[in-house]
Amino acid sequence: SKTFTKTKISQHTSVSTQTEGSAVTSQKMTLSANTVTKSTQAGGVFISQQDIDFTAIPALETIINDLTGEYMIRTDDVCSDALVAAATASGSTWTFSQTDPSSLVDALYDAAREMAEDTNYFPTHIYCSPNVWEKLGRQLDASKRPLFGYVGANNNINTNGLGGSTGLNYNSMNPLGLEVVVSNNFASGTMIVAHTPKGSPTSAFSFYEDIRGIMSNEDAELLGRNVTFYGYIATFANIPVCIQAITTA
Repeated sequence: SKTFTKTKISQHTSVSTQTEGSAVTSQKMTLSANTVTKSTQAGGVFISQQDIDFTAIPALETIINDLTGEYMIRTDDVCSDALVAAATASGSTWTFSQTDPSSLVDALYDAAREMAEDTNYFPTHIYCSPNVWEKLGRQLDASKRPLFGYVGANNNINTNGLGGSTGLNYNSMNPLGLEVVVSNNFASGTMIVAHTPKGSPTSAFSFYEDIRGIMSNEDAELLGRNVTFYGYIATFANIPVCIQAITTA
């Protein structure tokens, strides 16, 4: 099917204190049905039999590897755009000042408060563009020490209560305990704080993917082979208020 139904709870059940001998609280759960549309992501190329037979570096293998990589870049782009479109404006701005982290801390906690007030969930991830990741890494305290200390570095510059980093590796940084996800498919200045625990039904954003892989056929008339890599993806914003966009300056 090109579509599927994603259910969301629009009215929860209810629990309250029961007085002995009286009926317990009862409230029907109501579910809303949301139609999610799958999109097909694909790319293909024709390769001559001569290139397959005579190229020193196996041409067919190179093409397949490249198609696989381009498919991954494309699906990341689609997912990034959907996450940005689903985000709720937090109303907070992080104005970068290299030796004053107060604006960053204020913005992160304000976004977390917005989530908690509405859902009782808290952030798990920061999604950002490379230039925002750079600012996170360059953020210092008033004594010009890295705010997110470099774990394992010399001279006792290491982890602290605000988080740590093992260096220039984006997925090792954890500002205030949040996992950082960086993509150049985000526009410059993008910073989103979200509740997206992996594999959890409470995740605010869902990404569905069915990688079908390689499809190929020989073309006897042109003496070559057509090669295609494809897959199906879909996204869904389960709890938009738990996807908070922070303005950066």
